[in-house]
Amino acid sequence: MKKILLLTNGDYDNVGDQMIEACDVALIRAALKNLGAREDEVSLQSRGVSLVPNEYVATHDPTYLREAEEVLKGTDLLLFGGAPVFNYRYESFYEKTATWLDLAAENQVPVIFSAIGVEHFEEDNPKCRRIREALRKVDLIMATTRDGQEQLQKYTEGLDMIRGNVADPAVYTREIFAPYVKRRDPEKKRVGIFLLRANGFLDNGQDFDHEKAAGLWLELMEECEGKGFVPYLLTSGFAADEAFMDYMIRHYHVPKERCIFNINTPEDLVEAISGMDGIISCRLHPGILSYSLGIPAVGIRWNPKVDMFYHKIGHPERALKVEGITGKMVLDHLLEAMEDIPQRDEDMAYETYRTLVEGIQKAVYPGRQYRLWDFLELTERLETYPGTGEEAFLQKLQGKFRRAYVTYNNAFYKGLKTRKQLQEITEKADSSHRHALALKEKNLQQQEKIERLKQRNIELKQELQKNQEELKRVYSQSFIEMVANWSKGKDEYDKKQK
Repeated sequence: MKKILLLTNGDYDNVGDQMIEACDVALIRAALKNLGAREDEVSLQSRGVSLVPNEYVATHDPTYLREAEEVLKGTDLLLFGGAPVFNYRYESFYEKTATWLDLAAENQVPVIFSAIGVEHFEEDNPKCRRIREALRKVDLIMATTRDGQEQLQKYTEGLDMIRGNVADPAVYTREIFAPYVKRRDPEKKRVGIFLLRANGFLDNGQDFDHEKAAGLWLELMEECEGKGFVPYLLTSGFAADEAFMDYMIRHYHVPKERCIFNINTPEDLVEAISGMDGIISCRLHPGILSYSLGIPAVGIRWNPKVDMFYHKIGHPERALKVEGITGKMVLDHLLEAMEDIPQRDEDMAYETYRTLVEGIQKAVYPGRQYRLWDFLELTERLETYPGTGEEAFLQKLQGKFRRAYVTYNNAFYKGLKTRKQLQEITEKADSSHRHALALKEKNLQQQEKIERLKQRNIELKQELQKNQEELKRVYSQSFIEMVANWSKGKDEYDKKQK
């Protein structure tokens, strides 16, 4: 039996990543059917890139790789699907990806990257070089990207492989998640505003802190209400985004009923978005889902991938920069989008599938003849998402909670460390203060001594002056007496001579 291992970020609590995984699975299954593979002929296993854990990234202790090595054993194809697995600026995905490539090279497993996001390539950056060098060790069959084609070319320059500029797999949401699409309420016009975590803009080089962001969301909600829309704050499930939404409730008194929490599964996200008349989002995938479902949307730029997506669908003006942004400006762009809803680019969506079939055929079924389904046949034969089972749902919640606990523990121990540092600084400050007081006391004593010496100096000067005057008087008197004696002696001498 052939074995395909799909790697995504689907084990993260950002449901956008779970959407990618679900759509990748559906497209791969369709590709296998298209290639004539029977269900008992091939197995597809989906795991997270994070199966290479952070502990390994931090220590490079090979014992942390045992589970990844076991999962990879006997694999005929390692397929990275949809996720931004080259990210390096403030995430460790790049090292996890490079480690998987090292393992694939050791086990002679061919590799495909399908519709991945690619972060900016920097020639002198060791993290970028780490990925580029790892790519050259493996049998790289294919690398396609949803954005960053030029950047991907720099990573893979000189390699003989299938390349392509394709759509994100989530553009197939309308087919794969058809059972979960809600009908919108014609009596209530709703706008969904997807938040980004506190300081998410700052972390991506945007001069827009969480207080500025909070001000924008409040202004935007007010603008929506002024135009007859009911605004809702929501997230795509990322715990840090939800924490910021809770912050909006607690510190800015946003009504809880205007906040949608607990987006924990792909079907939750599809139901939430499909019930809206318009979407405003910082996160990328709410925009992509809206595009697939025919719902007008605008994005707020926090990462270049937002620009790339809206440029790709022919509306670069709908990716708004934060410089000078206002709630009115955002809503005006959404109203314009409502008048001109872009149609899904079927050719670009089809490229995602076509290249995937080509790559799998080359890696797993070389020489096999097949008739490639056209786009219509593909959309008719795509399997719909079966829903998140109870066990999988509990695993998602457990993973989300555990990551939240990691954040809490990190904050707690950082607080302890800060407290200890503050105590040490306080003790040093107290010691310095005591030393300063001692120096001050010593200085006062020295000043008093100096004053006494100054006074003694004055007294000595006066005594010296007095002695000098006495010496001068004595000297003058002695000189007079000497002259008188000389004169007297001279007179006596002169008398004797006579």
